[in-house]
Amino acid sequence: MAYEVCRELPKNVRVILCRMRGLETSKWSKLKPKKWKWRRTVTLHFEDHTADVRMWAQTLDRRAFNEKLESWYNNIEN
Repeated sequence: MAYEVCRELPKNVRVILCRMRGLETSKWSKLKPKKWKWRRTVTLHFEDHTADVRMWAQTLDRRAFNEKLESWYNNIEN
């Protein structure tokens, strides 16, 4: 759905991506930690990627578009 929305993105709309870290070992996570950590550091990272997302949606197919987003969310440098 992100691909379809970004293909028709109006000029006055900005796309802000948010990456979250530190919630992987919460009690609601599917990952089962070996030891509970009741206090953890949680970080939120916001970046404006309007130009990138607009270009990706116009030049890439759906699969490649999703791979670009996944690599950003997983913090893998391209």
